[in-house]
Amino acid sequence: MPTHLDRITFDPAIMGGKPCLRGLRVTAGMLVGLIASGHTHEEILALYPYLEEEDITQASRYAAWRTEEIEIPLAPLHEVSLSYPHSNVGCIPWRSSTA
Repeated sequence: MPTHLDRITFDPAIMGGKPCLRGLRVTAGMLVGLIASGHTHEEILALYPYLEEEDITQASRYAAWRTEEIEIPLAPLHEVSLSYPHSNVGCIPWRSSTA
């Protein structure tokens, strides 16, 4: 994880190990969700006075960093998995029923 995300913490005993801010019971996803739903930083800081501006900034940076991860397919793209839609494990060739 990039060093500029030093406020993002992971602890299995806090919020099930989800990425949190400074060990608090506030997840990065919750903050990103508040921003995405239109709340300003000022509104968020008023709602959660124990947070700091840098917490919100790092939650946004963490979300951006996670979206840049690349998934490398393990099987040709014409194959699909019937067991789990995002998994290439157990892929079988897809065939049209009209073929």
